[in-house]
Amino acid sequence: MLLYREPRLPGVRIDSGVVEGSDVSIYYDPMIAKVIATGETRERATARLIAALRDYPILGIRTNIPLLLRILEHPRFQAGEIDTGFLDGDGAALAEAPDIDNIETPPWVRAALAAADESAISNQQSAMNWDPWRQLRDWRG
Repeated sequence: MLLYREPRLPGVRIDSGVVEGSDVSIYYDPMIAKVIATGETRERATARLIAALRDYPILGIRTNIPLLLRILEHPRFQAGEIDTGFLDGDGAALAEAPDIDNIETPPWVRAALAAADESAISNQQSAMNWDPWRQLRDWRG
């Protein structure tokens, strides 16, 4: 994972087994973290969970955070009018990927990508400019 920052909000708990820089292989349990939100009311707990998921930057792996946000913000979910058939009925529309061409990239994502690019370029330049004879000084034969 390139970036992994757990949100720290009142009434929100994260149970996870990963840290930034972890390798998450295809053989790993797909649930890397559990987000738990509590509140005095269902609406308060839902609002806290939405806020936590919106403040949960993860780069380097694909997550289901966008799907979870669409579920939490769905009018039927908000009204508490869901049942075990909710995803059977509305799941296909909820699972559709959003139109990424019209989504503004958050500033923290742009900064992380720029830092990763700079690091990669710097590493490439260092590797290309590395001269073993300069490093070995007087050991040249």
